Amino acid sequence: MPSRGDKVTRAALDSWAVLRWLEGTEPAAARVEALLPQRPVMSWLNVGEVAYITERSAGPEMARRVVRDLEMLMELDPVTPAGVDPAAVEQWLAAAARPSRRRRRR
Repeated sequence: MPSRGDKVTRAALDSWAVLRWLEGTEPAAARVEALLPQRPVMSWLNVGEVAYITERSAGPEMARRVVRDLEMLMELDPVTPAGVDPAAVEQWLAAAARPSRRRRRR
């Protein structure tokens, strides 16, 4: 067990890294694969983004399977699930995907 002065370093993955791993896109896929034995940390918000993108591209069953696999392979942040409204995340992701309506200043 580390003492109070010791620093413990763990890998944390975001949705981009996990999506590249799922696609097999190198070199990101190999880097994620190398971290999996260490059980990296990932936030539920990022898991939600992976699920949303996977559902849109491969369907709801594949999205559920991916989430189940991520739960087994990673330590998912235990703080965020209760505070995240899935509908709000989906709405935010949809808004982020739309082109900005803001006019650029010249």
